[in-house]
Amino acid sequence: MGLLIASTYSCLKSKKPGIPDNIIETLNQSGIYKPGYMKCILTFQSPDDSLKLKALYYLIGNLQTNYSITHTLVDSSDSEIVINIDDFNDLKSLMDYRDSIENSNGILHYKTDSISLDFKNLKAEYIINHINLTWKIYLAGHAMKYKFNNFCDYILPYRVANEVVEDYVSHFQEKYTTLMDSSINIEYAANQINHEINNGFLYDDRLEFNPNYHSIPELEKSKRGKLKDLCIYKIKALRSIGIAATMDYTPIIGSTNLGYYSVTVILPNNEKIYLSGPKKIDLPYGNGNVAKVYRRMFHEVPDCLFAIKDESLHTPSFIGNYSYSDVTSEYISTSDTTISVPDSIDIVYLAIPNDKELVAIDWSLVDTAGNALFKDLGLGLEFTPVIVSNKKLVIVGSSFNL
Repeated sequence: MGLLIASTYSCLKSKKPGIPDNIIETLNQSGIYKPGYMKCILTFQSPDDSLKLKALYYLIGNLQTNYSITHTLVDSSDSEIVINIDDFNDLKSLMDYRDSIENSNGILHYKTDSISLDFKNLKAEYIINHINLTWKIYLAGHAMKYKFNNFCDYILPYRVANEVVEDYVSHFQEKYTTLMDSSINIEYAANQINHEINNGFLYDDRLEFNPNYHSIPELEKSKRGKLKDLCIYKIKALRSIGIAATMDYTPIIGSTNLGYYSVTVILPNNEKIYLSGPKKIDLPYGNGNVAKVYRRMFHEVPDCLFAIKDESLHTPSFIGNYSYSDVTSEYISTSDTTISVPDSIDIVYLAIPNDKELVAIDWSLVDTAGNALFKDLGLGLEFTPVIVSNKKLVIVGSSFNL
């Protein structure tokens, strides 16, 4: 099918002497940043820093698959459209205004404005400082209770999604210093931070209209944010004091134009705590509402679409642009199904109805007989098979319900 299978990077993958092959590959492609990354490696060459070096290799080994992205709102002629959300009382009035613009300017959409690849932009000083700060809590904080691989996956990463990279560990360690003591129960500390942020920040659904991320200073100044930004803020606060955390999301809640994001805390025994969101938001995960739930991952996940697709292949947002694990069965009852499509198709997607169009929420490779298996689909929704053609979804089969 012409698909490239990318290698996966692991925290403890390489045990041979010298620099692991995947790290050499990243170094050779990092251009002017290669000397800086070599400086990082030299910084942690002491035998006492052997685990720090493995942590560094984990970060460097995943630099190529992580990036920051910004978007600009444009109309059908690619002209920029500026909308100030504060001119509207609620999301509905904002969306009505969007509809009025589309009547004269064509469909509005957010186009990619800039992509900043981590392996060509992250400075050595930032990486060294971040590892040193997180290592302190691994030795003497909540993080010391975790196995090293969980520390790498859920505490060490400097980003949660595709937000701008920031210095944040010292900021949150100072802010939540009373909760850093390893004698404090992790669940208690996580719930305290979650409660404080839920009460200290306003969830503003108008901000959901704009996919761009807000920085920590911007959030703390405005005291408001969209759901994704507030989740990232929480996760960075939790990680900074040594609590493993990540973001779960569903691309689209059935029959709406919004997705949903939530924070999951991973305990040292691998049990999960699902933190509550802002007061205005009820957890929507449930049959009839949600088709899929995914977990954002910093490291490359070998069976997600982002890992196996050719880089030139255009894929739908949410499921082809970054690493994730499918955790749908942790939240809702699910079912598997097999559909048949023309065997000339390589990848087929399932989509559910959105505000004005279908949105792809899952994918499958098509075998030589034209069959595609979809696993762990949420129940009570209508699914439509689609493919991507000229960057648009095209229906290739009859809709069905589970």
